[in-house]
Amino acid sequence: MIENHRTGLLWANFMANEEITPALAAIGFVEDPVATEHVESSTIEVNLYPTISHGEIYISLDENKEADKFALTISDAIGSKMSHESHLVNDHLLKARLAENNPFPGWIWVSVFYQNSLVRTYPMWIQ
Repeated sequence: MIENHRTGLLWANFMANEEITPALAAIGFVEDPVATEHVESSTIEVNLYPTISHGEIYISLDENKEADKFALTISDAIGSKMSHESHLVNDHLLKARLAENNPFPGWIWVSVFYQNSLVRTYPMWIQ
């Protein structure tokens, strides 16, 4: 595990096997939608609040970026996407509300994207 974390050698050797890619596709593996590898978004400032919510979420957006290029996804603890509505309150604030049919309480993960690139994923507790 340490070597794989340091260099990725074990994963690279595993994936070099020609049978692995089709096998992963056959069992339904998909790319992690919240992976942060190779994402150059550290210069984009976004913040999420509150960290404990009843289903209403606010995301303050980077003032130097176009607000309509931001998007978000919300996932539950097992990675399933949760239905929600979102809209811009003003040029720098995005408001999202979880749909009533989502299960509560529990942890959710809010992933913020800018031009389809992940900026950051935030944990949030829903009461």
